Amino acid sequence: MLRNGLQGSLFEWMEDCWLAADLDIKYSVLVAVYNSERSLRELTANLIDTLYPFSYEIILVDDASTDHSFTEILRLCTENPSLHYYRHDTNKGQSAALLTGLRHSKGEYIVTIDDDLQYDPADIKRLIAEEASTSADIVYGITNSRKGSWPRKVSSALVKRILSPIFKVPAKGSSFRLIRRTVFSLIPIAELQNSILPEALFARLDLKIAYAEVSHRERKYGRSGYSFFKLAELTLNSIRVYLRYLGKNNAR
Repeated sequence: MLRNGLQGSLFEWMEDCWLAADLDIKYSVLVAVYNSERSLRELTANLIDTLYPFSYEIILVDDASTDHSFTEILRLCTENPSLHYYRHDTNKGQSAALLTGLRHSKGEYIVTIDDDLQYDPADIKRLIAEEASTSADIVYGITNSRKGSWPRKVSSALVKRILSPIFKVPAKGSSFRLIRRTVFSLIPIAELQNSILPEALFARLDLKIAYAEVSHRERKYGRSGYSFFKLAELTLNSIRVYLRYLGKNNAR
């Protein structure tokens, strides 16, 4: 992992760092970036417009992109001090990239959003409003009109159909979400690295969950990096991580 030319191990941190929120930062927006050079400027501009006048930071984690995403990230970060970057030396996957961003975030609330502009950054305000009205620990952005290719939609729906009864979690969660920072003090964060379903771990906690209706648009640039086989691999990793977590807690 590289930031400002410095190398570091993914797991070199103190346990209490997870709660080290900066009182001056309300929202930390985490974006896992992979081969998204064409969407980054539009994405960050929309995020900045949406988050004003809140106190915020935007953390872009480049997951070893093979295009010019990292060059664009460097350019954007020099233009706005609220943008920060980290870079993986090898591709580790979206969850690991978000975990890297989480490690370095300081906000009272964590917002995760994809880099492909299918979720509208303006809808972050809907997540914030829902949290304000419900005091929820997690607010998911959900949509009834998900866009994308039919193989992607079918494979995603199949993965959720398989995992939902196993993990006893609602099938309508999404990667667009607002999470209260204190949630992460209750679970072993390192267990999330290879999981596409952190809700499997959240489900064992007494958390208040809320939902906000958001829009979902056609992908504007490029194509999804998640094939059916990639999703299947991540699904197996999710099951493995969850079972290991259960084993550790039952042994206590």
